[in-house]
Amino acid sequence: MPSDAHSFRNDTVLLFEPNASNEVGVCLRQALSTGSLLVLENCVADLLLRDVNGSMISQIIACLGSPELRGQLFSLFMMDETSALRTVNASYHHDNGFEKWVLINHPDFKLRLHVYEASSLIPQENRHNHAWDFASYIIEGCLENTFYELDDLSGEELLMHYQYSPVQGGAYHTELLNPSQRLRRSANLTLSGGRAYFLPATVIHRINSEHTFKQRTSTLMLTGKRRTYHCDLFAEKEFVHTETPTRRMSLDHLHHRIETLSYGLTA
Repeated sequence: MPSDAHSFRNDTVLLFEPNASNEVGVCLRQALSTGSLLVLENCVADLLLRDVNGSMISQIIACLGSPELRGQLFSLFMMDETSALRTVNASYHHDNGFEKWVLINHPDFKLRLHVYEASSLIPQENRHNHAWDFASYIIEGCLENTFYELDDLSGEELLMHYQYSPVQGGAYHTELLNPSQRLRRSANLTLSGGRAYFLPATVIHRINSEHTFKQRTSTLMLTGKRRTYHCDLFAEKEFVHTETPTRRMSLDHLHHRIETLSYGLTA
């Protein structure tokens, strides 16, 4: 079975500074001013039709993550309980140790909020790629990414290569493709709050929890249209179960997260 894994290149990750005053920011600000999530969804969908090599998706997330627009975005969920409940029903604690809040679930994109609490107990991520391109804005804290290349000859990490497929509600199915795949570490990237970056679907990476989560870290993430149903996962240990249950979260907890990130409160 073919793999979608891709090598990291120096020009793979695009970094963007937030600029809510540019054309994209003005469009998003106007959509947010209507107080309607549907108007915002349509605005983002229209902008993404103009995306070229991740530039537009990155500009959108850099603008929405900026303090000026982020507060307006989060306030919509405080005012609209129907949308907030829809978010709660689609959200869960991810196996990689973060809260995954699905704020908008559109056929062509998803807008998500990820929150990692400061903890030494957050599990180390497996190396993986994705089924879609994405852009992420770091609201607070920092992220350290390590990127990898497939290297059967000299890769320093010998791992089990799985195909990873979502099932429903955060559960997933895995299939072993290769019990001894070698990967080579190719680059590291550490970003702190206020930065946005873009990553193509096929790039293999992982977030290093032992260096990253000494403080709470929150990110606003925009995923593009799904390119494939499967992605690749590289693990040190064998998966015992083919499906993993998820832990759900509450409406009160969503409101607490939004208030915390909107007004800079402590958890």
